[in-house]
Amino acid sequence: MVLISPLLSQVQRQREKELKSQQIQLAQDVLVARYERLINWLQQLNLETNKVTHIQSFLAEDINSLYTNNVSIENTSLNGYQESLTFLDNVNYRLQISKSTAQKQLNELDNYEE
Repeated sequence: MVLISPLLSQVQRQREKELKSQQIQLAQDVLVARYERLINWLQQLNLETNKVTHIQSFLAEDINSLYTNNVSIENTSLNGYQESLTFLDNVNYRLQISKSTAQKQLNELDNYEE
């Protein structure tokens, strides 16, 4: 158990990174779609071309900043396999129960020896 706990903690941290990466990717996809609609709408308003271009540049930088932040956490190894993640959660849960049971038994042994 002593050897498994740190590994499970590492897997949990990796899972959290992957979930964050997936959330950022989802946000990027939503923003790109919304920004495209916004640019189309602005073009229909017959705004000056340079104003639309400035707005487009700002929105592109916004998307790029999300991408740049996401690159640092994108190195994933679990690849979000839901069955694997569920299995790992189950193992972690059972390990915690076993650890708690073992501690209770040790306490009982200590009390018995006294």
